[in-house]
Amino acid sequence: MGATNVARALGGRYAVLTGVIDFVKGVVAVLIGEVLFPRDPYVGGVIGALAAIVGHSWSVYVLFLTGHLRGGKSAAVTGGTWLILAPLYISAAAVALFAVLLWRLRMVSLGVLAAVGLGGAWLLLWVALGELPPVMAVYAVVVFVLITYRHRSNIERLLQGKERRIGQTE
Repeated sequence: MGATNVARALGGRYAVLTGVIDFVKGVVAVLIGEVLFPRDPYVGGVIGALAAIVGHSWSVYVLFLTGHLRGGKSAAVTGGTWLILAPLYISAAAVALFAVLLWRLRMVSLGVLAAVGLGGAWLLLWVALGELPPVMAVYAVVVFVLITYRHRSNIERLLQGKERRIGQTE
C-alpha cells in the first residue's frame, strides 16, 4: 500500500523494501513504454510512467482482494519514473529537496509534494526552452496533479499542523 504505511504497520526494514520495489516498478514501466514506442521513446516512456502511477494509486489487485479500488500514493513509483525520464540533475535536485525536508522535518508527504513541485516546474521550464519535448510538460502536469490529489488528506493535515512525522505514532 506504500512505503509509509508499511513502515507504520511492519517497520522500517519492510518499508525500505516496499519503497525499492515500487521505485523499480516505475523504472521498469518507463523502459517498457520506451521499447513499445521505439519511434518516440519519450511518448512511450510517459505512457508507461503514467500507467504505473495510476495503476499503483488505484490498484486492481487491491480491488480483487478487498473490494476497494485504492492503492498507495505513488511517491516511490513516481521517483522511479523520474529517474529515467527527467534529466539527472532535475531528478537529483528533487531527491535532494525531498531528503533535506525529510531529514529536517521528518514529514514524507511534505518532501514528496515539494520534490514533485520543484521537479515539475523545472521540467516545464526546460520544455518551454526547447530542451525537452512537449510530452514532458504533459508528464510534469499530470504527475503533479495526481500526486497532489493522492496526498490531499496529507495536505489538509499539513495546513492544520497535524501531519504525522516519521516515528510519530499518533
